[in-house]
Amino acid sequence: MLTKSFSIYKLPILSALLISFSYIPFYPWGALLSFVPLWVFVLQSNSLKRVFYGSLITGTLLAAISSYWIFVAITEFGKIPLLLALPLSLLFFLIAQLFIPISSAVSFLIKKYFQLNTFCSLLVLASVFSLFQQFIPTPLPWYASTSFLQYQIPIYHFSDIVGFAGLNTLLLFFNASFAYAYLYKKKCWAINTVFVFLILIGLGHFYGKSYKESNIPVEVALSDKKDFTSNKVLTKTSDQKQLSVQIVQTGIGSVVDYKKYFTSDNFRSRLKMLNLYMKESLKTIKPNTISLWPESSLLSYANQNNIFSKKLHLFSKTHNIPIIFGSWFFNQKHQLPQISLFFYSAFNTDSNTGANTHYSKVKLVAFGETIPFKSYFPNFTNWLYTKLPPIGNFLAEKKPSIKKFQNINFGSQICYESLFPKLSRSLSKQGAQILINVSNDSWYDSWFQPNQHLYTSFSRAIETRLPMIRSTTTGISGVILSSGRVLKLLPYKKGKSLSHIYQVLYSTKTRLSFYTKHPNFTNYLLLIFLFSLLISKYKKFKYN
Repeated sequence: MLTKSFSIYKLPILSALLISFSYIPFYPWGALLSFVPLWVFVLQSNSLKRVFYGSLITGTLLAAISSYWIFVAITEFGKIPLLLALPLSLLFFLIAQLFIPISSAVSFLIKKYFQLNTFCSLLVLASVFSLFQQFIPTPLPWYASTSFLQYQIPIYHFSDIVGFAGLNTLLLFFNASFAYAYLYKKKCWAINTVFVFLILIGLGHFYGKSYKESNIPVEVALSDKKDFTSNKVLTKTSDQKQLSVQIVQTGIGSVVDYKKYFTSDNFRSRLKMLNLYMKESLKTIKPNTISLWPESSLLSYANQNNIFSKKLHLFSKTHNIPIIFGSWFFNQKHQLPQISLFFYSAFNTDSNTGANTHYSKVKLVAFGETIPFKSYFPNFTNWLYTKLPPIGNFLAEKKPSIKKFQNINFGSQICYESLFPKLSRSLSKQGAQILINVSNDSWYDSWFQPNQHLYTSFSRAIETRLPMIRSTTTGISGVILSSGRVLKLLPYKKGKSLSHIYQVLYSTKTRLSFYTKHPNFTNYLLLIFLFSLLISKYKKFKYN
């Protein structure tokens, strides 16, 4: 039975493996042909049921491999029992890439109804997959093209025109081209497809060079011992300024250690954590420098009068350090906490405690920070909170907003909010000059998730052409400039405190990228192309 099932669905399984191992942290070696086995399977199938099940296997296996850390997070950090964690994880993996089975099924029906040939069917597959990936809701947005940024393949520069979603569309059409070459044994067609891709890489290189940077020497960009740039001196334009910012990470690594800091009655541990940040900050801080601390670096309500907020105020005032830090805001109106990012300077407030201004998280992590649809099922939600107390009960902010601090407009993102392009575009339209992402990735391993989160976050900087500063508890922390230059990365380190000062170049004028202004440009082109193709085939079919 198992052998027979494997024989039937071996192509969807192969596709899942190719897609998974061509995504971060792996090199995108199979990005141009990873969907080919699945699409060949769809074209050769005569049953809608088989197409759907095969594609569901691809999507589920892809999510399980590339996002296995979801299971680690809900068992170790969420402390959800194994018997409940397994079905919850499976449910997540089933719906995370649901666009794959739905796209396959719709494409199969279109092919059957319009009696399309193989070439047109492949074009329909590429178009439908691209559109459905963007518009079918998912708890974890994913684009294979993000790997280009990690390995500095310069085609990523075009994301300020079409977004990484648009680059994914491009990849899907390359997959269609390779599938056509495979099905019809056209070797020259495959070679020409590779040649076109190389031309796009070359164009991306020259397009990326058009972005000017500061004439102040910048650190060599290092990540995993690979040089991503040089120390070349570049020209600084008149509307650009430079921010000196310090990133601090304390290396609190194990989830057990981190959880004990959250314990409300463990006063000494929480105070020890705050002292760690202050101590590390003093090691490298310089005058006129903002210090950026990660998510939940102050484990208390920063808007209340308590020993933690007082201690932070005294530290900021004594050493004259403006601090941006992650903490909690207690919302008096709703009597609920909010995960927040505070912008604090002791010399800009009349209060002896509390921060100047704060940003509260808009998108909360399901089952970690909130229960989905809890307002519709209040009784069930309350029961679930009593049975699974580790699940957070935080209040989400309604919409993102920029915060002005030290005469700079900051666009904030907390944790996985950086996965959503719409949020970054909104901040850019409001006049953000620098993007900030703070996160706590301490409960994951040092390979998959930290790299995925880093470069997915950095991709928002290229789409909006805004620099991004990222601070995490254990790494990977760092800076990417609007040009795509990745500055020194603080590595994933558990049990070791690290800090570094960066010179971040930003523009004082608001320049919205084409993608920020027209995010659906590629989708409109796809819809026009798809409907034109189907209408022409329908007329031909009706005439015959």
